[in-house]
Amino acid sequence: AKLVSQAWRQLAPDTREHWEEVARQDKARYQYEKRKFSGPWKISTSKRQKKNPHAPKRPPSAFILYFNAKRHEIRTQHPTFDNTKTSRFIAQLWKNASEAERRPFVQQAKTSGEKYKASIRAWRDCDRKARDDSRQE
Repeated sequence: AKLVSQAWRQLAPDTREHWEEVARQDKARYQYEKRKFSGPWKISTSKRQKKNPHAPKRPPSAFILYFNAKRHEIRTQHPTFDNTKTSRFIAQLWKNASEAERRPFVQQAKTSGEKYKASIRAWRDCDRKARDDSRQE
């Protein structure tokens, strides 16, 4: 950039005026095209497909089930805790919990996960059939 700016300063005035005129014309062209443009100003950069709102929701993990069960209890024991402190405290409880204490939540998560897999399989089959039917019409 330094070399370019030095070269620009050393240009003859008539050559510099020529390039400034080219820049003015290009700027006018840009302003004209901008006024005429009617499309979207921003193009989405995310190529991730949106979730179908009718699809079954994923089940909560064992930790989330534990968290939801303990949250009210912890909030009553420690009313000064904000959400961040409460979350950290429950995460520490989960980390230090014995296998026996975790077992019901892990089992519940496993059961709900199996139900989810069955429901998502059924939903995909139904969705696939609906798409096939619409293509045949």
